[in-house]
Amino acid sequence: MTCTYCRQTNSEEDHRCGRCGRRLLVGGVAAMEGTAWPKAGANSTVDPYLTLSRGSLALDETPAPKAHLPPPTHPRLTRPRQGSLFPENEKVIQFPGEEPAPPQRRTQPRKPRRKVAPDLETQPYLDFFPPVPNAPRTLDTTVEAVIYCDAPVATPQHRAIAWALDLSLVLVAMAVFLGAFAVCGGELAFTASNSPYFAAAFLLIAGFYTILWPLAGGETAGARWAGLRVVNFDGQKPSRSERFLRSLGAVLSFAAAGLGVLWALADEEGLTWHDHMTKTFPTIRNHP
Repeated sequence: MTCTYCRQTNSEEDHRCGRCGRRLLVGGVAAMEGTAWPKAGANSTVDPYLTLSRGSLALDETPAPKAHLPPPTHPRLTRPRQGSLFPENEKVIQFPGEEPAPPQRRTQPRKPRRKVAPDLETQPYLDFFPPVPNAPRTLDTTVEAVIYCDAPVATPQHRAIAWALDLSLVLVAMAVFLGAFAVCGGELAFTASNSPYFAAAFLLIAGFYTILWPLAGGETAGARWAGLRVVNFDGQKPSRSERFLRSLGAVLSFAAAGLGVLWALADEEGLTWHDHMTKTFPTIRNHP
């Protein structure tokens, strides 16, 4: 088959020219070696294929039967695999493949249990002091004691010394008041008309002295000089409110003709009325 463009002779089975690469005409057209395609101008409407359909060069216009080809099917894509690199041999030992692990079930995390410390008896308790009996403390008269601590109650002599010292300070303050009253032009004549005023002045000074120490949170000057301190029935230092109530109770004990103070002489533990009312009592300062 001869190319109509470059006159290259090609095989009958070729569809394109081996030199110029143009398409070769099929059906006897290529047999004409001296035939050339007509040149068409720029405005020419001559179809070059019509020149080959007339006269002796007419082609067989009988349509070739169309073969019924099956519809194209898309090949199934498969993943590339590496082929065997070694020839098959019976001596090769086949190992089983790795099986996928079964899915694990998700379980809720358990709460950590509290570890109980074991009872180690390596260090025994040391009995430095004898155990305290569970029964309430009793007195010599088989009466249950109201004081739970071991602090001793101040004796009536210690109480009397402390009261005398406090009373002396109140009298000194009263004397200072009378001196200031006299300096200011007052008359110190004690008559029936002015005696209540002097008595009221004495009670005011004594009351101020009594309330002053609870507000300060400590014992009176007489109790300190006598070596006494006030504690509650548990042996602890009383609060400011307990000291204030104790001062009011002492006023009631003296106001009842001194019976509340004299009650300490008959009490099993030597406590006065205001000691029982406030659950406090005076004890020796140096006692542990």
